[in-house]
Amino acid sequence: MLFQRFFVSTSENATAISRAVSRGEIRRIQRGLYTTDLVTPLDALVRQHIWEIVRLIAPETVIGYRTAFELSPSPEGVVHLVGSREKKLDIHGTKIWIHRGPGPLEGDQQYMETLYLASRARAYLEVLSPSRSGREFGNKGLPRAEIEEQLDQRLRIRGEDDLNQLRDEARVLAGHMAADDEFRDLDGIIGTLLRTRDAPLASSTASARAAGQPYDPNRLPLFQEVHRTLLSEPTRDRHDAHAPGSIGFTNAAFFDAYFSNWIEGTEFQLEEARKITTEGAVPETRPADGHDILGTFSLVSDPAFMTGALGHLLSSPENFEEVLHEAHRRIMVGRPEFTLGHFKTKPNQAGNTVFVMPELVRGTLREAHGLMESLPDGLARAAYLMFVISEVHPYTDGNGRVARAVMNAALVAAGQARVIITTGYRDDYLSALKALSNRKAAHTFVLMMDRAQAFVSELPLAEYEETQTVLEATGAFHESGGRRLRLPSELG
Repeated sequence: MLFQRFFVSTSENATAISRAVSRGEIRRIQRGLYTTDLVTPLDALVRQHIWEIVRLIAPETVIGYRTAFELSPSPEGVVHLVGSREKKLDIHGTKIWIHRGPGPLEGDQQYMETLYLASRARAYLEVLSPSRSGREFGNKGLPRAEIEEQLDQRLRIRGEDDLNQLRDEARVLAGHMAADDEFRDLDGIIGTLLRTRDAPLASSTASARAAGQPYDPNRLPLFQEVHRTLLSEPTRDRHDAHAPGSIGFTNAAFFDAYFSNWIEGTEFQLEEARKITTEGAVPETRPADGHDILGTFSLVSDPAFMTGALGHLLSSPENFEEVLHEAHRRIMVGRPEFTLGHFKTKPNQAGNTVFVMPELVRGTLREAHGLMESLPDGLARAAYLMFVISEVHPYTDGNGRVARAVMNAALVAAGQARVIITTGYRDDYLSALKALSNRKAAHTFVLMMDRAQAFVSELPLAEYEETQTVLEATGAFHESGGRRLRLPSELG
């Protein structure tokens, strides 16, 4: 007789099963439940194939409570189901708790042929019910803060209509489930998230939305990791010998503006860009591109902005926004179609990276602002600022240039050398940002920023022609795939 990988005994196959067990062809998992897998340890086998087993031993039950959200055993190793009779099982360390309750209701979906998966409306009512299970079988519900955060996530992704529909469905189901108290709780959470009620909330994410400052909860741990790394891996102080208003300061501002635009695809020959900044000679054939260079240079060569922006933005989240808006208006002056000095109204992304949603920009910047003051002056705070602005991407266009300009304003205010991302260092810069966004590789990001500042600190910025010569020798103008960018001190 051929057996499936998992099967139960019946009066028809009992004799065949007994003979197969004695021959070592199958083995018993528990009374009435068998498998043809003779190798995998039973505890691991049950965990890996829990739903194949559940559908055999608990058919027609509903996957409910926290398991309806997680679709895997809880931290205590428990699968929560709903059926006609209360029952608790322990199968080699994986526990199955069948709670007594109604069978499939409107909205529940068939799952693995013999099971049902609770609708979201039903599942939210279930996880809000009191739990008295004790330590062994854990909590069938979810922490209140986690429930609020899940609802906030639905609101961010699907909008208000989705939450209203969820609430309407739960209202209908509450009567079938004797869950009037749970519905009142759910109604209060949803109403508060939609700002039509004022129920107490446990989640900081949900509370921020209720206060009109919703933020992206996925970005905050990323900002915290960058903050932690910048504090735990101190960087060198590299004094800038070129005071604001000096020739060296102006030359640094020119190369800052030139390379910052080249990264974004605004490419000019060096001398053409120099003429734009010294004479205001914007090419008639490329007026917007010319104004990109001129606008960026105007900002990063302005002693008032470069020495005063940091103190202003540190003073409050509102002033942080003002600094960003000023930088955006001045850099993007030649592109009024991008609504200068106003945050984006549509989502934006680069490759597979989707940046912060428009409605979450202000709140996310506010949360990021709370970590700035505890960072030391200089590269640590400047690098953090640059990453936050880049990761939030608050504007339709111009985000990279704004991020680098504000970063260098923080460095100038601290009397330290700027960070200029040359063409030859662009791949390192973008790779480090991507690794930080996707894998929290903060250490790589800090090393990249430290080397970029070391590079600028070694440039002879008081002499324009000499600086150009050094840049050429180090590979600063090389396109992607060129030779490795070397520090001036490495030229030999």
